Amino acid sequence: MSAIAAHLVDKGCIITGSDVKKGYETERLETLGAKIFYSHRAENVGEADAVIYNSAIKKDNPELLYAKNEKIPIYDRVEFLNEIARGFRLKIGVAGCHGKTTATAMFAHVLKRAGKKFLMHLGGRDNDLGNYFYSGNDIFLTEVCEFRRNIDRFNVDVASVLNVGFDHADCYKNVNDLKNTYFSFLDRAEKRVVNSDDKYLFGYKNGAIAYGLEKDDISAENISVKDGLPEFDVVLRGKKTHVKLNVYGLHNVNNALNAFALAEILGIGAKETAEGLSCFYGIKRRFEKVGYINGAEVICDYAHHPTEIAAAINTAESLGKNRIITVFQPHTYSRTKALMDDFIKVLGNVKNLIIYQTYAAREDFDESGSAERLFRNVKSAKAYRFSPDGLKKYLRKEVKNGDTVLVLGAGDVYDIVKDFSSSCR
Repeated sequence: MSAIAAHLVDKGCIITGSDVKKGYETERLETLGAKIFYSHRAENVGEADAVIYNSAIKKDNPELLYAKNEKIPIYDRVEFLNEIARGFRLKIGVAGCHGKTTATAMFAHVLKRAGKKFLMHLGGRDNDLGNYFYSGNDIFLTEVCEFRRNIDRFNVDVASVLNVGFDHADCYKNVNDLKNTYFSFLDRAEKRVVNSDDKYLFGYKNGAIAYGLEKDDISAENISVKDGLPEFDVVLRGKKTHVKLNVYGLHNVNNALNAFALAEILGIGAKETAEGLSCFYGIKRRFEKVGYINGAEVICDYAHHPTEIAAAINTAESLGKNRIITVFQPHTYSRTKALMDDFIKVLGNVKNLIIYQTYAAREDFDESGSAERLFRNVKSAKAYRFSPDGLKKYLRKEVKNGDTVLVLGAGDVYDIVKDFSSSCR
């Protein structure tokens, strides 16, 4: 939402908005000249010509109700994103259950290095470009969200799907339902890119460029890790190009291959693509080093799905650090309930695990999908904490110099631990 607002400011619009609390993005918009209200009230709408809202806003929101009563045009986020995208020659959308923010930002750096005129729209924040970058009205690049089936209402010219896994149990019946949604997104596009390493995407053809660690249209060879950072050779049309990444995790090799596939469609050379990727230094909350607790380095990662958690833990272990203390905050009761067995499997062997209270987001309490239930089911978990003070007290007591604190989750645990670690070196 803040990326849309920033673009409208760039276009000369007068922007107002509301949120429940002040944060980095709201403060950034205020510096751009937007007026932000930190409450939801009908009078906030004022003399607005249009109201834009996202899928998490409830239908009884007082600003939405006021706009309806006053017959002010209302757009949900996807509708308005479509309106913006119509002004561009080429629309590129990156979808998938995991990694779409990183993969989209990676390719944005390739476009920038190649001198392309484009708009980048992210759900996260690139460490250099932020969540919005605009240099001209040629290419529209965005990650495409599957939540509430928003992906069904957004069409692109070039579609990329990174992976398929069951998520958003409140929106999809099962993994095949979600897979079919991604396939439909691909089928509607003129050009397609798929990750052939994913078991659900393997074999998808329909004219798609396939990439993977094994031999495919685009593949990787000679993969190694130096100081935690991957480097490898990309094999494209029989030629090899060496790539060095400046982000942790072997999963980012796949994200980089996705960038090569998209670049191939746009006619961007392999050498220029590799140079663009070398300019990418990551996304906020994606294996981000945020501070220290008792001399121990604190790393935060947005991982909230079992697959993402496994990747983050593997990356942390690959760095060869001493003891790792892991804090995990479940995100929504419905996800935890639907994937309980997967959470138990991925967390069951994690040493020094602390489970923190669920970040409910838009949901009402459900004990069967709660953090307390997860804690009881994961027998190896060391502790459960349900308040910021309780979590801080535990970490202050248990963490020792030389440890690494790995904080996982998409909720408010990031802000809690980040603020604490900045004052508890």
